[in-house]
Amino acid sequence: MFILHIKLCTFGLGFLQLIRLASWSNQAIVGKLVKGMHWVTVVSDVACVSGGMTFWMPIVREFCVRQRWLGPLLTFLFACLVIDTVSLMSIVLGITPLLPCRSKALLDQLEDFIKPLDILTLGSVALQASLFMSVWRVYRALREAGLYPPDMTPQVRNASREVSLLEIVCESEDVALLDECSCRKQSQAPNWEHTIPAGRPLSPRIWARDED
Repeated sequence: MFILHIKLCTFGLGFLQLIRLASWSNQAIVGKLVKGMHWVTVVSDVACVSGGMTFWMPIVREFCVRQRWLGPLLTFLFACLVIDTVSLMSIVLGITPLLPCRSKALLDQLEDFIKPLDILTLGSVALQASLFMSVWRVYRALREAGLYPPDMTPQVRNASREVSLLEIVCESEDVALLDECSCRKQSQAPNWEHTIPAGRPLSPRIWARDED
């Protein structure tokens, strides 16, 4: 089911580029910076389509899993989503020049403020978010089943596998090292409950040496 979602999102992003080209031919983009942001969204969409195409053929999917490319692909899609979201916020809220409103009607005001290209950018962000979530679910299912990374030892494969959200930007081994480091710090932390004398009230001088 998740593979079908990935295919649909990839097809939707590709079809969105055709609509964007048609919209560009009929509507002039005001401002070089706005045009640059729209080009950033186009590059981000093309990159996401290229990443999503790897899930269309089973041979390519298996090759990505064997080569441990699924984790970097997830990070790549997340970076594209962040870039596209920032571009949308910049276009709508920051750098789009406000034109004088033609009338006081609410629909006309919204039409002057939100352009068709802005709607296409919003659709691009939505499709990229859906694509990223589908790839994340595939990655999490493979990790929980012990199939990724493929070169795990039997002890690690049979151990409990909790997929952390940090694996979006880190490898699973790096997340395991972070957890191990955190556990070591907790085990080496002094237990102050045993250093406080029984019945002694808590006070600012609790760290002073007991002179009795």
